[in-house]
Amino acid sequence: FGDEFYYITNIKVTNMVTSSNLIPRDDIQIYPNPASKTLNIVFPNDLINRKVKIFNSTGMMVYATQTKNPDLVLDVHSLNLKGLILVHLESEKLVSNHKLIVR
Repeated sequence: FGDEFYYITNIKVTNMVTSSNLIPRDDIQIYPNPASKTLNIVFPNDLINRKVKIFNSTGMMVYATQTKNPDLVLDVHSLNLKGLILVHLESEKLVSNHKLIVR
């Protein structure tokens, strides 16, 4: 602050996700869109730790889970979601965001 400068001299990167080891987005299934009662998320079988986060239209996270199952069925009706939502999926080989509509 002021005339002082700070330098970063040592950075350690672990578990880096690169484009060469990512799962293609087409290998993930999310349906139906639009959804009204349930939302189905199907991950590729070779993923181990699957994380799901759902954000409402204001950007607030309304749901988060971690699962080892390749298939996940969410009751969006009980989450009181309406309108546009963002589904964030993450694992050791995957980082993906999907926009969906809930009626």
